[in-house]
Amino acid sequence: MNDNKWNVLLVDHDQNNIDDMTSLLIAQGLNPLVAHDVEQAMEIIRDHNINIIVTVAIMPGVTGLELSRNLEAKYPIVLITGNEDTKVIPFDSTIKAWCSCVLAREDIQRLPDACFKALERHEWDGALNKMIS
Repeated sequence: MNDNKWNVLLVDHDQNNIDDMTSLLIAQGLNPLVAHDVEQAMEIIRDHNINIIVTVAIMPGVTGLELSRNLEAKYPIVLITGNEDTKVIPFDSTIKAWCSCVLAREDIQRLPDACFKALERHEWDGALNKMIS
């Protein structure tokens, strides 16, 4: 077993979703850490080395969108959306700039691939920013 697993912070208020995502990530050798709200997420970020953040767009209190906006430059972020989310928030280029990957809830089986792609994009964006600065 690899002792250098990537830590994936899952932020979702729905325990059933957390359970599904946790199983998918563990099966791919990733280490999920769980927060049920943004406040818990910030505590985990302070206490652990986080490699990727997976958050739902809409949840009670501070939303995953707000978390994504505040942390986008520091971490690769996979934003999980539901069918109703597109009626509440416009998914435009601004949101795509905050998030490394946007994944529809019905495509949750693709979460491990989305995490790997988000990490690659984040690394590429960081290298590109260094080249142009």
